[in-house]
Amino acid sequence: AALARFIKFWDSQIKVPEEVEEKPKVEAPKPIFSLSGTKPATTPDNKTTIDYKTEIVPLSQLITSDNKKEFPKELQPRDRQDNINSDLQAQRIAKEPKADWLGEENRTDQGAPLIGPDNIVESGNGRVMGLRLSSKQFPTEFQKYLRDIAVDIGLDTTEQKKIAGILEKKFNEGDPAIVVRRRVTPFSDFEARK
Repeated sequence: AALARFIKFWDSQIKVPEEVEEKPKVEAPKPIFSLSGTKPATTPDNKTTIDYKTEIVPLSQLITSDNKKEFPKELQPRDRQDNINSDLQAQRIAKEPKADWLGEENRTDQGAPLIGPDNIVESGNGRVMGLRLSSKQFPTEFQKYLRDIAVDIGLDTTEQKKIAGILEKKFNEGDPAIVVRRRVTPFSDFEARK
């Protein structure tokens, strides 16, 4: 009896590690167009460098922080729904979307929005919201951005024309697309929140 109590006591003291549910690996949705190769970008604090691919993705497939249902709240420290600064930023971008502000950059907080493999916008929520607004309310300015961004990211005139044609076609079909930088450097959930 004493041995049985002893075993029962030790069994109650042993902590069985909880099974950690491993998240399934998310496959990146297939982009409309992707430039070959990867490039680096650095976080604003210059502590982390990530690699990305430049792609063209429909605006409708990007998950921004104002989408409370699908966007992980831990990735956005600011409330973008009721933030006047966010509205002003989106309005400014919408009225004047400049390819040189929204193209390839070596910092994550500037240039084309940075997205994860699941199309969640990790840096550039305001930029995406501004471009969405531009495509609807300022179509002439948005189409100029599309032409300019094709020149900005295309390696030569042939590629620039191809990119411009893809972007124009998507716009005319009513499903406008933009240039994004898709992160290819693997991140843990903790690293993505930094």
